[in-house]
Amino acid sequence: MRSFPYTFCVWTVLAGSMAIISLEITSAQAACVCFPERYLSVHELYDFCKVPGKCGKPLACEEEISLVQGTIDYDNVFEHSGYPQLPYEKFFLMGDAGSKLEVVALSPDNATLFGNLFAAQKEGKRRAYLKGTVRGTDQHIMGACRRDIRLELTSPDDLDFR
Repeated sequence: MRSFPYTFCVWTVLAGSMAIISLEITSAQAACVCFPERYLSVHELYDFCKVPGKCGKPLACEEEISLVQGTIDYDNVFEHSGYPQLPYEKFFLMGDAGSKLEVVALSPDNATLFGNLFAAQKEGKRRAYLKGTVRGTDQHIMGACRRDIRLELTSPDDLDFR
């Protein structure tokens, strides 16, 4: 298992405040220690992953399972029934601070996943809770390059509305 230097948050019970600490721990420990069963905002996920990063250099949070919450950008939902020419199915999750996270659906049952997404839209639900794997992508923009992240969902159960 790879080991990385992580800077992460710990809730101090006695002081009742957040403390930032740095330790040499494995990536699996970071996911469990830092945010157990807590949904991060899109902005918090970007901060934790230290996005943007250097092209070609993996970010410390890559390949980790993450819980993320935000609002669905229904203007940017791309699924095969509406866009059959695209080789992927994805949508964007918006954070409260204006950041956007690309979410790629890799479920064998994407029809159910997107059916649930559109049903929530009809009910006026925008706040979504996702569980997925963080993947790094190199973004080549105007002659420059930066490392970004996306979230990959592998099951319709990875998307919930409350």
